[in-house]
Amino acid sequence: MKPGKIRCAAVLWVAAAAPVFAEPQTQDCQVQPSQADPFVDRVATLSRYEQLPPYCLKAVFMQCAEQANQQMLDFGSAATCSIAYEALLKRGFSGDFQALIAWWRTQRNESASAN
Repeated sequence: MKPGKIRCAAVLWVAAAAPVFAEPQTQDCQVQPSQADPFVDRVATLSRYEQLPPYCLKAVFMQCAEQANQQMLDFGSAATCSIAYEALLKRGFSGDFQALIAWWRTQRNESASAN
């Protein structure tokens, strides 16, 4: 997947999943575009994701988890999900992996019981 498509896909993932969360959506969930390849300039790409509010990062994470549960992710999608995951771990859970996993399990269980 080309870098432009990856950025577009990440924005679409956020836009599609963001309404699921009840947190206020006062900020835009778009990652600012860059001319650099996100895999070459990983630090800058991660920095752009870290600027998103936690509810946006949670939406990306849940969309990635859902897609990965349904099919094998291509390299670009997997890399984008990985970068978004790192940003969520830092911004949403202060680096606490166990807290992120506990949150994800509750979200997964709520989603399963809603279906």
